[in-house]
Amino acid sequence: MVDRGAQADRIEICNTNEDPAEWKPDAPAREKVRASLSIDARTPVLLYAGRICDQKQPRVFAATMLELHKKGLEFVTIIAGDGVDRPMLEEFSARHGLQQHLRFLGAVPNARMKELMAASDVFFLPSLWEGISLAIFEAMAAGLAIVGGDVGGQRELVTPDCGVLIKRSTPEREATEYAQALTPLIADPAHARQIGAIGRARICDHFQLSHMGDRMEQLISQAMEFARTQPRPPVSKALGYELAIRGIEYLRLHDLADSLWAEREKLRKIVGAQPLGAPVSVPNAADVAAETELAAIEQSRLYSFVRLAKSNPVYRGLARLRWGPGWNNADPNEPAPRRLARLKSSRSYRLIQSLKSTSLYRVYALRKYGAAINGSESSHLSGVSSDPRRS
Repeated sequence: MVDRGAQADRIEICNTNEDPAEWKPDAPAREKVRASLSIDARTPVLLYAGRICDQKQPRVFAATMLELHKKGLEFVTIIAGDGVDRPMLEEFSARHGLQQHLRFLGAVPNARMKELMAASDVFFLPSLWEGISLAIFEAMAAGLAIVGGDVGGQRELVTPDCGVLIKRSTPEREATEYAQALTPLIADPAHARQIGAIGRARICDHFQLSHMGDRMEQLISQAMEFARTQPRPPVSKALGYELAIRGIEYLRLHDLADSLWAEREKLRKIVGAQPLGAPVSVPNAADVAAETELAAIEQSRLYSFVRLAKSNPVYRGLARLRWGPGWNNADPNEPAPRRLARLKSSRSYRLIQSLKSTSLYRVYALRKYGAAINGSESSHLSGVSSDPRRS
């Protein structure tokens, strides 16, 4: 911030912190979770929690787990989270025989995460970047030893007596260093719990949630005093306009990035999960077009209304009598072009088309979407819109 022109004496830090009364060791939860996952009381448990994406370095995580396995260590790692790289991790686990060590739970609610932390001994988070990870605040409050990336402000929270932070280097070197840091904690779970107890005491002494409120109040008072005694020049009207324009442009780019991410996910589902190092096959153009059109139709308001109507018990009963018990069964592996053709031949789709071809709907669409409908009228009539929020 100073490098970008800020004044060092007007910059302060306010940590997120955590409530140790909420996140804490819990012996009954520990026993229950371990029993549900078939983990005995003596086995060391690592927890890797968060969105499984590049930021959390799932490939470094996978390589670390493989090194620990090759050392012949007995341990279980709970993977709590979902994301684009989860299929890669699952494939890596199967290919290298790590199923005995890794338990994939997917995304879990906050209450479940508390139980998983109670069941674990070490929290492992090899992040590429963080401010200070909120999950590490929670894990330390729950009494877990920490092994993570020495990035952002993590070192302000995780000291050498309550965990190990590894500096950024190459993925291969990081995996080796993470394995070296984890090995003694796995070999001696009692030592890991001692380190975890020191971490919990650090949260209780210096990083309680109530401290954050006190700190915020102090900083707001300080800002008010600065405004009174050391006022800064006001922002000019021209600069204000420029900042407003940039804010709008950043919001527009944010929305665009979200839509591109959604398209990426659609393509990934078509391509399928690829093994590490495997060549990526290019999806058929017709499949991509069909998937895109299907997504737009299925996200439209009218289609959602039809699906809601079909979920009505009366309709379902009549449909079962008319078309048999399998009337609503769909093949999940049906190719997209065939599924699109089947949908377009349905009575529901033809009903939507007939409604959209009426003058009343055209007047409504013109009022809602403006003159832009003239340039994309056919897409609106087919249930597809250039703007996904309008579909």
